[in-house]
Parts: sequence; structure tokens; C-alpha cells
Amino acid sequence: MGINRLTPYIRFTGLILIGLLATTGSSLAADDTWERKENMPDPSRCCAAAATLNGKVYVIGGIEVNRAPHLPNPGDLTLDVVQEYDPVSDTWADRRKMPTTRARMAAVAFDGMIYVFGGVDRRGGRVLDAVEVFNPEAGERGAWKKLTKLPQALAATSAAVVGDKIYVVGGWDRGGQNEVYGTVFEYDPEEDTFDQKRDMPTPRGGLGAAVAQGKIYAVGGWNFEEVLDTVEVYDPATDTWETKKPMPIKRALSGVTTLSGRIFAIGGLSTFSDGENDEVLKRVDVYNPALDEWVIDEAVPLPRARAGIPATVASNKIYVPGGRAAIQSFPSIYEYTPGALAVSPQNKLTTVWAKLKQP
Repeated sequence: MGINRLTPYIRFTGLILIGLLATTGSSLAADDTWERKENMPDPSRCCAAAATLNGKVYVIGGIEVNRAPHLPNPGDLTLDVVQEYDPVSDTWADRRKMPTTRARMAAVAFDGMIYVFGGVDRRGGRVLDAVEVFNPEAGERGAWKKLTKLPQALAATSAAVVGDKIYVVGGWDRGGQNEVYGTVFEYDPEEDTFDQKRDMPTPRGGLGAAVAQGKIYAVGGWNFEEVLDTVEVYDPATDTWETKKPMPIKRALSGVTTLSGRIFAIGGLSTFSDGENDEVLKRVDVYNPALDEWVIDEAVPLPRARAGIPATVASNKIYVPGGRAAIQSFPSIYEYTPGALAVSPQNKLTTVWAKLKQP
């Protein structure tokens, strides 16, 4: 092919690349949307756990926060309720209650079950070592079973699944010990046993954990002194930790999950007093593990600031139920739909350039 015949092709390619470069930044998220769905049944709550199983979202436990004197029954109520949300019909159903009333615990779905680890029995109360598993297919409303206890009591811990193991990472004890932990416990669901692994470099609770490329990313948290922007990644295959690029903002008790290979950090607290003076976020930041980069404007923020939220993915959408701001918890659940252009500029340019090079 002569140079004259190549010239129009080069010009066309250049125009496409220029157009793609022009779409970097917030315009990539133009089609991304948050939508409020049907409220959870009473009560409202924060600090619940959530997991997705067979396309349904399960919201488990939590704390109903209501400390305004003018409201009925002021105070905090820790919950044992389990409710199932169907994204297709936008409806809720009550399921079997947990054996243990708790909040600020970790939950993951694995092999048709939901596993719940640790937590606290009331606000500022007893930290728990309880581990229980929920089978939604057992009986009309499902069934719970108690399992081997955690090697130590943990609240505000996080958990993630890699392969056939569950990893419980970090946490705190705000009771008599008032300690924060960097522990990593590997749980074998088949044997119902725990094995302690290499500690996380930065002890913390209130962190989020998300899996990408077979590794666990521990995001943010609180160490009783400050809220953290720390990101560290654990490789179960080598039992090693590595420090990654910190978040653009410090946050704890946020929703952290993986969607399409990227890690979303949603809402949370940027300051922590565990009360009405906390700075609550609606900001959403997105991390690209392949590039070790945070894209600040890639996702639109939550419609309303909230903390003490879980985040879970169903059918390529993120669901964020409950949460709190100041002295009130919420019954709402938000659904995030990624737009068609919600990919990193680098990945999009690489993909398109590869297609353009083909004859």
C-alpha cells in the first residue's frame, strides 16, 4: 500500500484518537446513573452487611440509628433481620433472622451460601467472634447454622473470596481492649477451619475489601487515630502484601466492591467521631488495578452522602443499601448502572488502537 493510499486511513485514525482523548475525565461517566429503588422494609439501618446470591441482594443485620430527641424511641437498635431484594421486580422479602444480633460484620457469598463473620452486638458494645452461614434454599425462609468461631473477636472487619477460601481481613475491638488489627484469617468452608496468614501492613478497621485478578485489595479504614487513604493488596498465592497508590481522599466505613475489573470506593466517612459531627461523603472514586491508578471523575457521586454502607454487585450493577448521616439511618437502596463509556481512557485507547491496526 502506497503512502498516498495510507494518508486517509491515518487521518481517520488520528481523528478517532483525538476524539477519544477529548472524552477523558468526567465525560466518560456521562451515562452512569444512580437510581433510588424501593425502600427496605422497616427498620432503616446502617452498618449492615450485604451479599449477592443467585441474582438477589441480601441485606443482613445492622444498626437502626435514631438519636433525635423529637423522634419516637430515640436510641440505637442492633438488628438480626435478613431481607432479600430482587432487582428484577424491585421488591423485598423477609428471610430467616440471624441467630446472632449484630452490626459492623463482614458477609460474603460462596457456593450457594452466605457467610457472616464477627461484628458487634450493639453500638459500642461487645465485639463478636461468631461465624454463621445462611442457606436461602433451606425451608421457606432459609436456615442459619453456627460454624467454628473466629480465632479472635472482630468488629468492622472485611471479607473476600479467592478460589475456594474466604479471607477475613482487619477489624477492631472497641470494647475493653480498644485495639485495631491487621490480622488475616483464611477460612476453609469445606473443613470449617481457620488458618492465620501474614498480617496486613497497616492495622485498621472499617476498611473495605475487594477482589481483582485473584488478589484482595484492602481499601481505607480507621485506626482509632485517623481515617486512612491506605490501599494494600494481598496475594493469597504467595501470602504477601504490597502497598498500592492511596485513594484521592481518606475514607472509612464506605462501600467497596469490584465491577468490570475496577474497584469502586463509595461514600463513607472522611472524619470519624462515631457521631453527628462525622464528615459523611457521597463521593465515588474508581481504582484501576492494572494501572494502579485512581480515576476521580469516572463515576457520578451518590445522590445523598452516607456512611456505614455495604456495596454488592448483581447483574453488572452496584447496590448500596442503608447507611447513615449524622444521627439518622436510612431505609433506601441505590442502584448504580455503569454507562457505555465507563471504562478507563487508557484501556479504551488500547482496545480501539488494536482494532484500527487490523487490516
